[in-house]
Amino acid sequence: MSNESVRASRPVWGLNENTTELQVAPERNPRVKVIAGGTLVAAARELATLPDAPNLKVKSGEHLAGIVLGAYGSTINVLDTDGGFDFELSDDADRLFDGKRYAIVEVKSAGGDWREFHSKGGPEDVHSVQIERYQDALIKLEEAVLKAEAQLNSKHAVGHPSREVFLTIHPFDLATDVGLSVDPRVALHAGLPAVNQTLEIEGLWLMFYPGLIARWSQRHRCWVRYLVAASSEHSTFDPGLAEAESAYLKELAEKHGIEPGFAWSDGLIYSRD
Repeated sequence: MSNESVRASRPVWGLNENTTELQVAPERNPRVKVIAGGTLVAAARELATLPDAPNLKVKSGEHLAGIVLGAYGSTINVLDTDGGFDFELSDDADRLFDGKRYAIVEVKSAGGDWREFHSKGGPEDVHSVQIERYQDALIKLEEAVLKAEAQLNSKHAVGHPSREVFLTIHPFDLATDVGLSVDPRVALHAGLPAVNQTLEIEGLWLMFYPGLIARWSQRHRCWVRYLVAASSEHSTFDPGLAEAESAYLKELAEKHGIEPGFAWSDGLIYSRD
């Protein structure tokens, strides 16, 4: 099946002229932001203490979006409880949202049957997933982006916030050559496509777990990669999200009496030896 045959009603990604290949955004010097692994864990624990944290959908990875956004500098002010935005954030340090101090976020996960298999599959059952080029995977995510864009623009927001779409992609739902790698060089040099200027958002986040977290800026027309410095002596960089998620679920149980169940990052174990 060609990329062209599965395009969304309104393309999210630009195409190279006269081809079905995604147009890679030009990057002379990739922009990178790095934090310590402990910062990610601290953000996870802080998120779990919020009164409405139990409303976050773990199976969709909403809590991981909150952990990442908090770890890299924003403050979560409001969580969705009644059909509002998934997150409302402030960023007094101007670290994330291109100079805007306030942001609204919609989180979408890649479609797939891993969550159902994880909850219902027996010990002898097998879950199969085909590894594909991440550019082909991005085509499949276009409808999710458009749905999030529509939700951001259909709800009332105070002032003129940064409208952010955050995609969480589990490799057992949508496996890609880039997302499965924990080598930071793969994430840094992956040719990510430009987002169409017609998209009415300010930022688009991609979280191809475990190896790639990046944000597209409509204002600056570029990608920023986000890395976590590892605590292990065997590795320079480490996604760190599994450890942060574990801390979040533990804190959630202690603060709200919710027993840990499904962990979004379950099923992936990487050796650093």
